[in-house]
Amino acid sequence: MAGAILSLALPDPHWGLITVALLPALWCWRQPVMTWMLLGCVLGALNGLLWLDARLPEACLGQRVTITGRVDTLPETEPAAWGGWRVTAELEVLELSDERCRGPRRLLLSQHLDSTQLSHAMRYGALVSGPVRLRPLGSQWNPGVLPDQGRWAARGVDAAATVMAPLDQMQQTDWLSDFRGRLLDQWALREGEGWVVLRALLLGDPRGISPLLWSDLKQLGIVHLVVISGLHIALLAGLVTQITQLPRRLGRVPGDRGTNALATAGVLLVSGLYVLLIGAPLPAQRAFLMLFAAKAPRLLGWSSESRRSLLLALTAMLLWEPTIALGASFWLSAVATWILVTDTGRTSVLSGLFLLQIKLVLLMAPLTLFWFGEASWLGILTNIVMIPAVTLVMVPVGFVGTLLSGPLPTLSIFLLEVSVWTWESLVPFAIGLLRSCDYCAMVRHTLPLPGFILAVIGIFCWTSYRRLALLAYAIVVMLALDVPRTNFETMVTILDVGQGLAVVIESDGKAMLYDTGDGYPGGFSQAEKTILPYLSSRGIDALDVLVVSHGDRDHSGGLAFLEERMPIRRHLGFAGEPCRNGERWRWGTVEILLVNGSGQGTSDTNDQSCGFLLSVNGHQMLALGDISADRERQLIRYWRAALSSDVLLVAHHGSASSSGYALLKWVDPVWALISAGRGNRFGHPHTEVLDRIKQMRSTTAVNTASTGAIQIRFGQNRNLSVTTQRGIGTPYWLKLP
Repeated sequence: MAGAILSLALPDPHWGLITVALLPALWCWRQPVMTWMLLGCVLGALNGLLWLDARLPEACLGQRVTITGRVDTLPETEPAAWGGWRVTAELEVLELSDERCRGPRRLLLSQHLDSTQLSHAMRYGALVSGPVRLRPLGSQWNPGVLPDQGRWAARGVDAAATVMAPLDQMQQTDWLSDFRGRLLDQWALREGEGWVVLRALLLGDPRGISPLLWSDLKQLGIVHLVVISGLHIALLAGLVTQITQLPRRLGRVPGDRGTNALATAGVLLVSGLYVLLIGAPLPAQRAFLMLFAAKAPRLLGWSSESRRSLLLALTAMLLWEPTIALGASFWLSAVATWILVTDTGRTSVLSGLFLLQIKLVLLMAPLTLFWFGEASWLGILTNIVMIPAVTLVMVPVGFVGTLLSGPLPTLSIFLLEVSVWTWESLVPFAIGLLRSCDYCAMVRHTLPLPGFILAVIGIFCWTSYRRLALLAYAIVVMLALDVPRTNFETMVTILDVGQGLAVVIESDGKAMLYDTGDGYPGGFSQAEKTILPYLSSRGIDALDVLVVSHGDRDHSGGLAFLEERMPIRRHLGFAGEPCRNGERWRWGTVEILLVNGSGQGTSDTNDQSCGFLLSVNGHQMLALGDISADRERQLIRYWRAALSSDVLLVAHHGSASSSGYALLKWVDPVWALISAGRGNRFGHPHTEVLDRIKQMRSTTAVNTASTGAIQIRFGQNRNLSVTTQRGIGTPYWLKLP
């Protein structure tokens, strides 16, 4: 396992294959542990080469091809910014017309439809064919934030595509798909939050859960109850184990030799049916395989320990596909299953299941901090009530009701109504508790990688080496409570927010944010995905100054989210105080000068962008929002040589209408930094701009689309350094084609 996971740190998988020459020497020197670890690394490296072959070549980006495949996830429909609808689903690729682009095995497919075309949207399980335009997956990478590429690699998604014309669809149905589809349609007609949650729990369809409910569930620490993962299967298996062991507790069963064959068979049967019912998503499949590996030896009468069988299953999974270790679902499923199979409690059914659930919540808290950057204090209280309610009532009663929907529809409806009533009767009390302590419910702090590793070690040692596990968790708690200390050098971070802009300036314990990235009203925003986690990782819990250069969505989209989640002492530009050209202030050795417009113009908003000139120890950095070349010339006539800077944040993401020769000549930067999205539809940065920068022989251009976040450090010894997230030593799965 360790060798397979370590292979993910290789800059090039070929390095792992070269080390195979060391295997005979290690074996001869009687180093079995190192031998097996190196063998795991070699096999992981071989898998890495196969993974690289499945990536979409750079030359295929933007190409129009014809594709045939099978839709194997429930399509998600959400409002699009242009007023229509966007439908997304994952597609298993069966055929692709362009031979050069046939690497990807799974695609994230998107459709853009208006209201009259929704009947032609992709359907789950359908075989589809039609023209698409290939595009890259998200590849953002920022300090303190898990990279996009890890999430896609863990899910086995290799590329993305947008549908360019109506798709030909042929529904390939079977009894299970028909059964699920009928229930999904029937339950969609029923009103109430309980039915929405029941769809998520029993049919694996969380699409109806509103953003407000998601937020409440996160703050209550019970979001795991409605997201299908290994935790559900572990809890269900624990319940079935307790129930099937009742006959042995009540009396002697004839012919029972202590093998627990009935309990094991019941666990595997019920868990398998549950996985099929929810659509067998990858996390659930992996969790069931782990459970099967742990329980099957007992069913066969073998004497092997369950945890040893589980370790062998985990090893096989990692050797087959090491990239699953890059996602949260693998670790959450593995840990939940491990806690289940190593639970040795000898108590009653209710108390045993109750203690098992509390153990799951507490031991897995560090994992949620690492993967999601937040945990809830209220989770300790709410899980005591909600986990037994969901585990003992909603899932089993609803599961039986679902299975009886065909033969006994009246009884089925009654059981389903009991499940719905359980949720709707308990959640209002939990929401009331949340509203009474709304501002102290959440802990938002990113647990560093060493803390995650120690937590995993503690969980795997909990049963056999309790003292070692407690020591590991004590260190984890210290790491979780440690608040990062901002150093006293000035640092500017241009975050990788895709097609948009967000710049964080830190100096002398103060922080300024320039622009907030993209975002949709009431929905997704780069502030939630990128900016807030980065600020949290830096120990920044308030902004001294927020400057929003102008009102375009790719610069102001995260404003509403930030205003809700973080104190802002002064807000300039769009939706705040007007920027005043020439205003300046100092933070120790740092001087910030505002230039150009107010940021509040309603016409020519780009040219009204509020910019800044940062001066530190004789070095300068200039940022001008989205102004045009005409406006640049006006600035030059006014400021002239005062604009000379070591670092230039290229205006308008490298648009051809900006960064004219005049500005480049007067600024004469050493670094020209660009914030743009990879493969964006605007073609930023434009080749004309890149050519102008190349003609400035002393200027180096760096683009967040290819390098990830860019950090500029102004040292106290008057040195200036520029570093990027991607470099020579970057792991192979984080590099771009």
